[in-house]
Amino acid sequence: MGPTRRPPGLGSASGPKVAPPFVTPAPDIVPPAAGSDRRQRKHPVGGLFGPGASDRHTAVDEMWNPRRGVAAAGGHATTANVGVAGTFSFYPAKNLGAYGDGGALVTNSPKLGDTLRRLRDHGRVSKQVHEVEGVNSRLDGIQAAVLRVKLAHLDEWNAARRTAAARYDEALRDVPGVRVPKAPPDTEPVWHLYSIRVDRRDEVKAALERRGVECGIHYAVPLHLQPAFAHLGYEPGAFPVAERLAKQTL
Repeated sequence: MGPTRRPPGLGSASGPKVAPPFVTPAPDIVPPAAGSDRRQRKHPVGGLFGPGASDRHTAVDEMWNPRRGVAAAGGHATTANVGVAGTFSFYPAKNLGAYGDGGALVTNSPKLGDTLRRLRDHGRVSKQVHEVEGVNSRLDGIQAAVLRVKLAHLDEWNAARRTAAARYDEALRDVPGVRVPKAPPDTEPVWHLYSIRVDRRDEVKAALERRGVECGIHYAVPLHLQPAFAHLGYEPGAFPVAERLAKQTL
């Protein structure tokens, strides 16, 4: 998992007995994707904003299956179809957003699916029997109803995002000092966000806002430098690529 994420991304993959290793993000893919590391095989791999092996949904986390590897969109494999399990966020601002918090998990493992169904409902296996300790993680009916209606429009909305991203590419590609996002080959990003890299990021942001151009900074502090994860023992400089991206991405 790359360090350029929100804290909840790590919280879902860490705990008292688990400390998943960070890997250096790929510097030429913006938004940054997790780099390659054999240790990732048993840990979630996170992707955000758009680029990824997807032609339909916004990816949040992918738990890679080392026997299957990564499939590209050209092979008709959408995000969460390339690993043993994957999760989606339905946060209202996402490409497919509910009217409140929500999410979904998909898996191609019947055994894992059964386990997760129990865990999401307090470990319940019947009305009166709880086999294990679990959590209350059920998507309520109102959010499901909203998502069901919006899902029919998702392909159209994602296509519009690709069109907008292409216009940004054309307008910004040759601007000195601006590095536009690069999607991995043979993929069709859904562009949850279009993030550029600039060295004088804060100055550029202020100049854009003075001209009425809305923009934002995501993840200005890498996870390994967040106070909440100080117990992992990382110091500044441990992940120089991630730290540089945190200062450049807009």
